[in-house]
Amino acid sequence: MNLRPSGHAAAGAGAVDNKLAPEVVGARVHIDVTIPQTSVVGKMRVLSYGEERVVDAESRIATRAVGITENIEASRAYREEVAARTVAIAVRDPANVDMTLASFEAWRQCDSGQIGALWQDYKDLAERLDPIGSGAVSESDLQVMEAAAKKGDAGLLMSFGSSRLAGFAIILAGRLST
Repeated sequence: MNLRPSGHAAAGAGAVDNKLAPEVVGARVHIDVTIPQTSVVGKMRVLSYGEERVVDAESRIATRAVGITENIEASRAYREEVAARTVAIAVRDPANVDMTLASFEAWRQCDSGQIGALWQDYKDLAERLDPIGSGAVSESDLQVMEAAAKKGDAGLLMSFGSSRLAGFAIILAGRLST
């Protein structure tokens, strides 16, 4: 997508001369969050597309490092890594939202309940800002969701967010009606 105002001539191939981009990035929505079980507060925002790609790539590397090499996206380790890395980027210093609240290594010291609660806050914020979302459920996600539902693993199901859970419910309802 070209965020350049119409009529703005490009400064050359690959040049970054975009007067609108700082306004778009600066207009990000931040919500107040408190780190569970603490009095530490921060501001949370949704990751950019580029940040999401970095989180995905680094999460895949970390998941492979613990010995999971097949169906990486379906593994709990991958999903937990994505949640922790996302929270580390999304939660900002309330005094300066250009800075993260803490390093990823510091976030790794939190327990899974703290990360999980903030991950849910993140998913809720992302869905509030894009209520329709894609809702797309990939075949691998569908397999993971079915297995989680059979085991009663609500935490894993919730990690998909309400939009994809709705997609999962529609798929299941379609199967039951045939």
